[in-house]
Amino acid sequence: MNGCIVTIMVFVFPIYAYAAEEFKTEFGTLPENFVYRDYADADLIKLADLLYHTHRHSEAVEACKEALNRNLTDDKTASVKHVLAETYEAMSDHGQDAKDTYLQIIQGYPTYEKFPEVAYRLGELNICIIPKGTEPDNDKAVEYLKMVIDRLPIVLSGETNVTYLSLKAHMMLGNLLLGQGHVDEARQLFRTIYDCDINKAVVLPYETFATEQETQEHLAWSKDRILNMKKRIPRKLVSACVSSDLGLSMQRLSELQCEYPDNTEIQELISDVLKKLAEVEEVVDQEIANSTS
Repeated sequence: MNGCIVTIMVFVFPIYAYAAEEFKTEFGTLPENFVYRDYADADLIKLADLLYHTHRHSEAVEACKEALNRNLTDDKTASVKHVLAETYEAMSDHGQDAKDTYLQIIQGYPTYEKFPEVAYRLGELNICIIPKGTEPDNDKAVEYLKMVIDRLPIVLSGETNVTYLSLKAHMMLGNLLLGQGHVDEARQLFRTIYDCDINKAVVLPYETFATEQETQEHLAWSKDRILNMKKRIPRKLVSACVSSDLGLSMQRLSELQCEYPDNTEIQELISDVLKKLAEVEEVVDQEIANSTS
């Protein structure tokens, strides 16, 4: 029976199949049932993560709960809660448990190394990936996405500090604020994405790779996705200039023209929108004239 399980993991989850084999080599076997109290803290945490990644979710929850009953350090506690939240998220009818557990990390473990990842996931779970039995909350999403950006700031004129996770948070928050009518804030977020230098891309602080080649491959992957993200920004920058106030919209578009004088794509988009706004303004002026004549 165990051999069949390992075969499936090798086909679908090669990384965790290796982890399973490593675990089996170290502990002798990966049985169907566990007496969790027999495992040392570090082994139990490793086991919980392995059970989650091999889709043995109920067992992963039990392993996490056993670990959380022990006297763990704050960092290890946060790590176990992270696995528990991910496990709940993978289970039907445990969406609220997942959100609550992620929130416990945010509220209780601010120094957890994967804090930005947790905050970003909470943002997603409140706006675009709504777990069964929960409700979207745009205000909460804004709060959590701002946490990501605060922890992983993009300083355009500063040192190398561009991370894909932070730029994703910029994009998601920008879209959310644009939809809420906060066009100035949205435009600034989009501008950060567009103006960032992808050559300054770095791995996240907690990301480690076995070799320099793997590190460079990951950075190449990140840069490719950042580049694809930037391709969508010109239209968003222009959209974030437009509001119900025609005069203000034209002013913002004119300012954007001055900010990117050599960018043909942005200039053409702005020109098209200005023409349409001018047409609308003519119609409005005519309506006003007709009503007062």
